[in-house]
Amino acid sequence: MASELLFKFLNGLPDRNYDTSTEFVYQNIAEFLDILQYDPDNIFYELSSRYKVDPVHLDEDMASRDGDVYRFTQADAGVARSTSSRPYMLIEAKYSEELPPGEDVGVYNHVLSEELGVQADAFNPVLSIYLTNYSLLILHDNGGSSYDLRDISMSDATEIFEILQAPEELPQEIAPSIRSAEISSIQTEYFQLDTVEGSVESLDGIGIGR
Repeated sequence: MASELLFKFLNGLPDRNYDTSTEFVYQNIAEFLDILQYDPDNIFYELSSRYKVDPVHLDEDMASRDGDVYRFTQADAGVARSTSSRPYMLIEAKYSEELPPGEDVGVYNHVLSEELGVQADAFNPVLSIYLTNYSLLILHDNGGSSYDLRDISMSDATEIFEILQAPEELPQEIAPSIRSAEISSIQTEYFQLDTVEGSVESLDGIGIGR
């Protein structure tokens, strides 16, 4: 069952070692979303968007300017119909060698939830998650939940799967401020390169190969 695969995946994260958070992101997000039954074509990395800054958080000079002030932010990954669509799921991921001295996972999760809240404001996803090697945080319209992966249970995994599994349809709303760092193809005067499939095709219709 998918929930059993999810339990095995989450239960194993605290024991895995990585050199960087980037390595953690790219090795685990794809596997995580595959278990949750998402189509790889709907997974985008390094999504960028912007959010309006509350005037309370601006210095005096910025606050005195006319109009709204926006700042840009980037998420590790997202699930969406396309890069111009509202994300169904926004994903942040982080690897920490150990928890900060004297802090339990609850304090750690609180800091992560603050970061995730900013991202949720910028991207307006249906679901937002923060995956680390210690914990999993989930934010949605009805609130949120967090799980200590060092003490994850099968019932937890079943609950997580029911919340996060791929829906029948992804949102169709347009979100024009969102961009992905990925480029699916590159075209010149003479050829088109599919960066996903790795194939090259001349513009006269003759396939050049990989």
